[in-house]
Amino acid sequence: MLYSNHLIGFGVGGGKRLTPSTSANWTGTANATYSGDDLAITAQGGLRHAGTYLVGDFEFTFTATNGGGAGDAFVAGVFPVSEVGTFSAASGNGGMASMTNSLFFQGQLGGTPTIQKGGSSLTTFSLVSTNVVKFVRTGGTVKITRNGSDIYTFVGSYTADLYACFASGNGSLDADDISWLV
Repeated sequence: MLYSNHLIGFGVGGGKRLTPSTSANWTGTANATYSGDDLAITAQGGLRHAGTYLVGDFEFTFTATNGGGAGDAFVAGVFPVSEVGTFSAASGNGGMASMTNSLFFQGQLGGTPTIQKGGSSLTTFSLVSTNVVKFVRTGGTVKITRNGSDIYTFVGSYTADLYACFASGNGSLDADDISWLV
């Protein structure tokens, strides 16, 4: 296994390698547990962000499996390495709403989470348990897909190295089958 301070693409003939996410890839709250490629956050404000970062084109994939109780907020997204000083383990959205160029969504499973850039709300979409969600960057364009279909493409070019982030706004969150394609 390759260990470094960031995830890079490599492979034969320019191919890409699926890099499984492990507990070594995450830092953050004591309210999170990690088993295999599954993350569980058990209390309000609990969150994790990647201790390694995403460089160039990537896919950050997970299955949303819990986080839809009354008032619970499932939060997932990416933010620039340069804004890591704004990251907050005490915040229910990881501090992403206070960042300038964070790209994320937050809301209840079974409801209509809001897609945001920093503190600005952009649109909503439906999200239910077992949806496979991907944050995908290709050539500076970042989009979110759900079950293989594009649901939102962020306006602008995002070429900075990015951290991945999960947070639980008001309760619990489970994300399963977390992986990186870099």
